[in-house]
Amino acid sequence: MELFKYLTLVLVFILVFSVTSVCSFALPQDSGEVVVEIVDATITSVDNSTITLNINGETLELFAKGYWLIVTGEMVNKGFWKKAKNHVNMGDALVAYSTVIKDNETFNVLVGLKQDENLLLRLAYLKHEAKVYKHTSNYLSVKGRIADKGNNYLIIEKNGLKALAFTGGKWFKAGYGEVAWEEVSNEFNVNDNVRIFCHNILIMNEDFAKTFGIDGFIWGYSGAIINLSNGVTLSKT
Repeated sequence: MELFKYLTLVLVFILVFSVTSVCSFALPQDSGEVVVEIVDATITSVDNSTITLNINGETLELFAKGYWLIVTGEMVNKGFWKKAKNHVNMGDALVAYSTVIKDNETFNVLVGLKQDENLLLRLAYLKHEAKVYKHTSNYLSVKGRIADKGNNYLIIEKNGLKALAFTGGKWFKAGYGEVAWEEVSNEFNVNDNVRIFCHNILIMNEDFAKTFGIDGFIWGYSGAIINLSNGVTLSKT
């Protein structure tokens, strides 16, 4: 899958997550302006706490421990750096980092990485780059066409806009009973029309969207995923 070209508005459905307490370093807020550098770099080493880059002949080590959203060509997941680093290879990558001062020490902190089909985003970075957050206790719904699919997600497209909808886990299939997504994924296929429901929308700012090709996040299912092409209806258990 080619991972997310720049879109005017993309709604991405991911695992439920908290963006307030997910990493060892929060991006500083008191200055009112946090500078995030976006660079083309070559990854030269990765360990359980850092990643080392070569940028135009200069070496830069970035702190990487923390909690991450992980997007690959096959799955969407979340986890600590020890898990996320398994999706990083030596070689060229697009890297986002910020400088953080903690206890009178200065650290360069990795906040985002895009390499081939893999995308890693520190969840505190998502909070910082968010432009709009919408929440409803009822539901929001989106209709679209399945443009692609992975092991635990669907790519939904409408009017040229794409959304990544996380679909893994347990569901209740109307007329059948409880199922795992793996049991029913073959009933949701490319070019099928679907309608999905959720509680939360996080819309990112334009710079983030242009850099990573993701304009927003939606999470918290409320009700169902309905395949309008074949009538299959799933609701969260």
